[in-house]
Amino acid sequence: LSLYYFSRNFKALTGHSFKEYLNIVRIANANRLLISTDLPITEIATECGFNSTSHFIVTYKNQQNTTPLAFRKKNKQ
Repeated sequence: LSLYYFSRNFKALTGHSFKEYLNIVRIANANRLLISTDLPITEIATECGFNSTSHFIVTYKNQQNTTPLAFRKKNKQ
């Protein structure tokens, strides 16, 4: 299975590149953790597979149009 073959078929099936899909899954997991726990943003970033907090925040903001902290404040019960 070549990388090109996998990438082409993955995008055809999901409508997203593998990297985009992985970030969607990671941010969905982050949303769950932001609402259901009091973990610091740094720990959530690590738990969701991001190498740095800054990369997590940039990716989160690009996908959700808000920061993780603003999301937590708005949705915390």
